[in-house]
Amino acid sequence: MKPISQSGILFIGLWLLRCVFPEYTQAQSFSISAVYPDTISIRLREADSLFQVKNLSLIAQRYQIDAAQASVWQAKLWPNPNISITQGGFDPQTRKWFDLSSSGETALQLQQLILLAGKRNKQIQLARTNVALNQYSFFDLLRTLAYTLHQDFYQLYFLQRSLILYQQEIDALMHMVDVLKQQYARGFVAQKEVLRVQAQVIDLKSQYQSVQAQIANVETELGILLQDPNSYYKPVLDSQYFYHLTDIRNYALADLIDSALSNRADIHVAEANLRYSQQNYSLQKALAIPDLTLGVGYDKNGSYVHNANFLSAAIDLPFFNRNQGNIQAAKSIISYQQAQLQQAQQTVIAQVRAAYQQALAAQQQYQSIDSSFYPNFAQLLQEVNVNYQRRNISLLEFLDFYDAYKQSVLDYQQALLNKILSIETLNYVIGRRIFR
Repeated sequence: MKPISQSGILFIGLWLLRCVFPEYTQAQSFSISAVYPDTISIRLREADSLFQVKNLSLIAQRYQIDAAQASVWQAKLWPNPNISITQGGFDPQTRKWFDLSSSGETALQLQQLILLAGKRNKQIQLARTNVALNQYSFFDLLRTLAYTLHQDFYQLYFLQRSLILYQQEIDALMHMVDVLKQQYARGFVAQKEVLRVQAQVIDLKSQYQSVQAQIANVETELGILLQDPNSYYKPVLDSQYFYHLTDIRNYALADLIDSALSNRADIHVAEANLRYSQQNYSLQKALAIPDLTLGVGYDKNGSYVHNANFLSAAIDLPFFNRNQGNIQAAKSIISYQQAQLQQAQQTVIAQVRAAYQQALAAQQQYQSIDSSFYPNFAQLLQEVNVNYQRRNISLLEFLDFYDAYKQSVLDYQQALLNKILSIETLNYVIGRRIFR
């Protein structure tokens, strides 16, 4: 076997350098748009705006709020008055039908139900609390879906960067296979070196397809959130974004827990449920008091005198049904909602503690990576190329070095993604955007 030519070595080395270290080459021929022609570049702020306007789950929840507000309007309405008219049909003495003369019989009665024990005001309070309950449910849904949106946005950003990395290395190694085949035909390299590179390409294509599948899953969820399932998205982040991530250590855990208990929409939902049950208990006790029906009446010829006028009042006698069962049920629900509120508070505290510890760990992992890693590696790449040209290292060692670099890039990106997602998780469990 003849030694590989210097031009072949340089060509192979330059292509490998281009594939795994694109930051230090002149141009990048591959992009996400090349794979997905209908790609839409979008920033997180733009995605948030589209999401809040177009997401069907949020739209549906807004209708729930409108329906609850209509219930307040309904609760304010007074009961309608009732009127009854009695008119004689056939008078066998006068042989007249529907006699409206002074000798015929006509009776009128007008009644009005009067709600006692403040039932109307209690129903209004209950309806208003239901509005607040629906509003807090909306904000809790918004918090959860926005968290999912941010997760998908950042995951898609780094998955697409990984896809570019894989595609560049695949393109370079496929070209390298062609070069090695030519060198093998001339007797400069052994067949096992050709087969080794071909095996590397197959493995990279398998990993590439795995990343594509992950992107497809994230794209599907993102399309549902933004109500645009027919488009592909390319998340855009400012180059300085990663250098201005919040230092978690600047915030005390106790302060974050207090903030979460004050801001979490699900805590407000639990509080509103408790308030609703207390107001319902008050209403059920009021329902034990019967309502009063007042009325006025007129009877032309059917009473003790002609053209008689009446005042009437009616009320149920609460001998048997005093709403005892509903009162007891409402009282039990208060205890249930109190336990639910305490459980929600304990859950929030545990979630904030866990998210805070995870964020600290992710930050520590990210900061442990030497910022001079990439420049130093660029210099090391050149030294590896020189040693490969001089045949001081084998092709397998040469490929293993580049494979190790690729894995290091992926690990770095994963550490950065973990830090960003841990920040998003902290914002999610706290209930408002404290960390950037």
